[in-house]
Amino acid sequence: MSEVSITIPSKGTLSHCVERMLVYCALNAYQRYDLAGAKLNEICGDSIHEKHVHCVNAMNARSPLKAWASLMLELDLIGSLPTDKHLLEMSEDEWSKLRPKVCAAIDRMTSVTGIGLASATKMLALKRPELVSACDAQLVTYFGVSASPHVAAAMALMERFRVIAAHTDNLDALATIKGELAACTMFGQPVCLSTTRILEALCWMEATEGGYSDLWAALAWD
Repeated sequence: MSEVSITIPSKGTLSHCVERMLVYCALNAYQRYDLAGAKLNEICGDSIHEKHVHCVNAMNARSPLKAWASLMLELDLIGSLPTDKHLLEMSEDEWSKLRPKVCAAIDRMTSVTGIGLASATKMLALKRPELVSACDAQLVTYFGVSASPHVAAAMALMERFRVIAAHTDNLDALATIKGELAACTMFGQPVCLSTTRILEALCWMEATEGGYSDLWAALAWD
């Protein structure tokens, strides 16, 4: 396993990123969110199933199932978003053309009582893991963006992720992390995560107060 680092401008450099991600997958909702969601997507396609809501809530979204009832009937909500576009790799021109569709999906979801920024983006990230990143209060605070309105907050965070990916060799490093994770087995399967999800998770661990900093310090990874 090679030593791979990611630099977060104005925040610092994260070393041992493959190892950090293995810790994340073992301790967090990888099995109940990422793995379970991928299996559901194979069956459900672009539709939202109640089990998708369970996956999202495994990521601490706390979203009531009844709030999603009407959205489960709107197949175009997810279907309007392409499956072959990568948030971190698109040109500015590509992103500017696609961004309104992502904004519209987030706006529609968060217009429903009980579905906030975290729930909406975690659902979209589950359905389009390369295109959309999960956004929650920890990341909002970490990057110092305004938490409202929801669409603006999501776009601000995704722009931050694009900036990070464009910094020096970060995009290549993320591809290396993805490949090395895929060579590891967890819960009986290779660890399969998008580069967008990997970057979001690495930043989220940094944003989570008291959750990981002591562990990284003990391992001399800080």
